Amino acid sequence: MSDQAAGLSMAALPFLIVLLVRSATFRVLTIVVGGLFVLGSSTDVGVTKVLYSAIVAACGAVSLYRLLKDPPAYVQHFRPALGWGLALLAILALGLLASPEGVDFVTFGRQAIYYVLLVIAPIVGLDAGRELRPATVYRVILVIGVLAAAGFMIDWLNRRGVTALNIDRIVVSSFFLPALAFSLAVLLALSAKAFRDKLLAVGAAISIPIMLAVTGTRSSILLLLAVVFSIGKVGKSRIPPLRVLVLLAVVAIPAAAMAAFISANVIADRDFLVLRFGALQNLLIGEPVADLSFALRSQQYEQALALIELSPLLGYGLGYSIPFTLDTPLLTVVRLGLLGTLIVIGLLFTLATGVHRASREYGFNPASTIFWTFIGIAVIYLPLGTPLEDRGFAFALVLALMAVGSELDVSHRRRASAAPTEHLPQISAT
Repeated sequence: MSDQAAGLSMAALPFLIVLLVRSATFRVLTIVVGGLFVLGSSTDVGVTKVLYSAIVAACGAVSLYRLLKDPPAYVQHFRPALGWGLALLAILALGLLASPEGVDFVTFGRQAIYYVLLVIAPIVGLDAGRELRPATVYRVILVIGVLAAAGFMIDWLNRRGVTALNIDRIVVSSFFLPALAFSLAVLLALSAKAFRDKLLAVGAAISIPIMLAVTGTRSSILLLLAVVFSIGKVGKSRIPPLRVLVLLAVVAIPAAAMAAFISANVIADRDFLVLRFGALQNLLIGEPVADLSFALRSQQYEQALALIELSPLLGYGLGYSIPFTLDTPLLTVVRLGLLGTLIVIGLLFTLATGVHRASREYGFNPASTIFWTFIGIAVIYLPLGTPLEDRGFAFALVLALMAVGSELDVSHRRRASAAPTEHLPQISAT
């Protein structure tokens, strides 16, 4: 089936190239939606994934050319990110050459694509933002977020051996794509003016946390932070606390009904959720050692520190296959070293400060709120693992920056149209 898909892709390549060159929106959808299915198909590196990687590089090159040739006014706030992105590409190549344990090029290619996407995300996202209205971008994020939540649920129930479904995976398993969509859904459920947008937002706000919760993944509790980060008084870019309570009261009954329906149809073991969330009490009552997940993660921290001590500056490179699980934020340091980790932090910090500066100039908006919510959840997620190993983190970054670019472009055009017109002196013909 993979060979057939590759054959069809090659046949459609001329039409694909035309669309990639002419439409920034198509470039975003190709990277995100295409990546969800292609990279989620298997762990092997086949023709389809190689072709997808080439398309990602082409998308980045076209968008970079467009931004350099005809930069939107707001892009000046994000220019430092280009330097950090080039530095990250350099450190990836250096790690490939300097790995103390040797390099497997297939492993390198499979892991590097997600870090390369971090570099391409602001280029493609900010370029595409000026093509779509914010409302359209938000609908795209909500739909993709619900799809990603379903993919996360299917994959994790299969991993735990409790699935009642006949499929084991449909898309890349990601926590951060649903988290981004959920933070937007909460905001729009209370602020959207169009009824269809409000209805779509409410549906996403109900379905996404339920699909994540039924997997027994306790990190899904972090989704509640999306509500906390959205509370404020900055116009329609924030929501007042009273409205949050009203929303929770309104959706409580349909949420409970949907949770019962989904759990009854996707989970084979009826005691699974009780056991998974019952173990959470060990953490709440101050006995974390009694929780197996906590104990294993503590052991992984010690293993990661031992590896870092042997190669602290450049790490082991992305081509090195670590012989055991490292579900800690230190995994980034193991792979990229201290130097590479600081570069990644610098890239994300530069993007965050760019959003902040642009928001101060053009006004805060829902896109800036969900971007900061996304970054906030990523920071608080760190004790549970590195967000960079989440296969949808870079995809979420692309969509978040596309939303930011769309809002900034609208604000810039509105400001330009409202600016007073200079009247040149008229020269009489007589």
